[in-house]
Amino acid sequence: MKRTTKIALRLAALVLCALMLIPALASCASLGTPVMSLGSTEITGNMLQLLLSRYKANMLHRYGSAIRNEYVNLDAFLDTKVEGSDKTYDQLFTEHVKDNAKTYLAALHLYDELGLSLPSSVVESVDATLEDLIEQFAEGSRQEFNTVLAAYGVNYEILREMYIIEEKVAQLQEHLFGKNGS
Repeated sequence: MKRTTKIALRLAALVLCALMLIPALASCASLGTPVMSLGSTEITGNMLQLLLSRYKANMLHRYGSAIRNEYVNLDAFLDTKVEGSDKTYDQLFTEHVKDNAKTYLAALHLYDELGLSLPSSVVESVDATLEDLIEQFAEGSRQEFNTVLAAYGVNYEILREMYIIEEKVAQLQEHLFGKNGS
């Protein structure tokens, strides 16, 4: 298998792995240019790009064979207009991600307002997960891992922040609704 194919497969697996976590957003200014804010909570363009990549990867994972049967490639599909609409699938997916980002922005703002904080064990778990991903998908090289992630407009720090944000949203859900959401 060619090296680029291996990297593409590893990246797809990485994106799908990340997708299994609750997609959430927020940021600090060092992680990209803010595109949304609520109080001191911000969402950056890089984080939106990561979420959009996750969304597209999920769609490709679920419907990939049907897309490949109908279209030359994913980009051709994304450029296709949605039936009964003047929007392309890419525009529709982007709007969906932006709408969800607003919900996550509000959740993270509430997290801060309630004074919640992650236990250090959760942060350590996130770091261990990322180190496992670096080992699995970049043969232990953070630089190579960043090179792979760069195609999606993110790097290690942004991905780490997203994982931490996802943990915060999970903690907020548990705080508001209990362990089983009831």
